[in-house]
Amino acid sequence: MALAIFYLLNGLVWIAIISSLGFWAKRLLLTRRRGERSELVPLQGRDRPRWSLAEFLVMFGLMIIIFSILTLVFRNQGYLATPAPDVLVTESMTDQRADTDVATTTVDSDADPASNLIALLLANSLAAILAMSVTLLWLRHSKHVSITHLGLIPDRHDIALGLKAAFWFLPPVLLVSLAASFFIPYEHPVLETLATTRMPGAWFLLFLGTAIIAPITEEFMFRVLLQGGLQKLADPKVTTGATSSLELQSGVAADSENWIAGAYQPPGEISMETTLSPAQADSNQAWLPRAIWPLLVTSVVFAMMHGGQGAAPVPLFFLSIGLGYLYRQTGRITPSLIVHMVLNSLTLSVEFSRMAAGLNATTGI
Repeated sequence: MALAIFYLLNGLVWIAIISSLGFWAKRLLLTRRRGERSELVPLQGRDRPRWSLAEFLVMFGLMIIIFSILTLVFRNQGYLATPAPDVLVTESMTDQRADTDVATTTVDSDADPASNLIALLLANSLAAILAMSVTLLWLRHSKHVSITHLGLIPDRHDIALGLKAAFWFLPPVLLVSLAASFFIPYEHPVLETLATTRMPGAWFLLFLGTAIIAPITEEFMFRVLLQGGLQKLADPKVTTGATSSLELQSGVAADSENWIAGAYQPPGEISMETTLSPAQADSNQAWLPRAIWPLLVTSVVFAMMHGGQGAAPVPLFFLSIGLGYLYRQTGRITPSLIVHMVLNSLTLSVEFSRMAAGLNATTGI
């Protein structure tokens, strides 16, 4: 059964890769024929970010501190082995194609690897959740930023856009991952431990942390805090000459002070129909990101954060380009979050079925 699921998933991935490459080839051909380039996702107006790179550093630092505290607590409670200087075990939360957070600790050679793995996975997930929660509270009370302003409230079209974007971006990323793995050997201690222990609890925590918690916290940290903060530096002024297909009336746009965001209005798509007046440009949803380098810098940092996982940083850089593009165009993280979750869920499902079938890591995608 596991073997059949493994080959079924691999077959679906290859079908998606071929279909996606066909989509991009057709789009490139049409662009050359028409002599003009159209955006996959129209650029949408939004509030200018009120946060900076400091909030990104705060959340990153909090994750390290909270993780260290949790591992100390788990160790004192006997859930994690006492450190031993002669043995080093590096644990992570996912495989190279599923976007990994790495936690490193030293353990006794006689300790149960599976028990330590579960403790580390739990500490990593809790640290990410708590760090994000504290950062949100900090932004709310110090910057008066609402969850709408942060782009955490989805538009009614965001889910469909995220699924489309998964088809656009993920197959090429998986193809790059496959090509890179031929040149850079990949080793994954977590998956090796899971393959030997087959503990359902560890598998569940890995899937929960990787397919749900990691995409949420990482998209918030990298896309909103880092890319948004860099975009604020790159485009400091409101674009008064922008155009919008919606009439942006004063008092109708979302109230950025409303934490519940009940008055949220979907941002307008940029077109050539209506020019914003200076008064409208000072209202909500009038700011437009222009510079491209914040997206590129964020992608480099995102890839570097996943170093030590063989070829993983290479495809993850291109993945981050796609995720960053979605955030740049919409100002919301729901589309990129869906793509992130689809990728992590798919790759973990492939790995779990591979391990259950007893296949080695070189088989498959």
